[in-house]
Amino acid sequence: MALKNPVIKTATEAKIELRRKGQPPLYCLVDLKGLDKLNRYGIGRIQARWSPTANTWYAQARWKTTKKFVQIHRLLLDIHQLSHKQAVADHQNHNGLDNRFENLRVVSRSANQFNPRGLRPDNKSGV
Repeated sequence: MALKNPVIKTATEAKIELRRKGQPPLYCLVDLKGLDKLNRYGIGRIQARWSPTANTWYAQARWKTTKKFVQIHRLLLDIHQLSHKQAVADHQNHNGLDNRFENLRVVSRSANQFNPRGLRPDNKSGV
């Protein structure tokens, strides 16, 4: 199954359009190698999901066998079968829609805490 979203390719990367009802589209950025990987996985339609905790959008798709949602960055890093306690995908520039390999890394949950953006939106103490 090929990706159903509109894709804009350049020489080195692809922008996958994520449509939202009544809203302007968002774009998920991937390397061409990542786009090929998504097509090999048989991902159909990718959609955007807002994370209030991380204060960013993420790209996700339904997994073909279980029909559960899987985040695109976890598929690209081959950690989609591991729990979040075992491995976390870190977006180094804090943009959850930038899924280029140069921006992604696999880290432990505790190591991911050392790459904060600033105060979390749910912070009540201000520290």
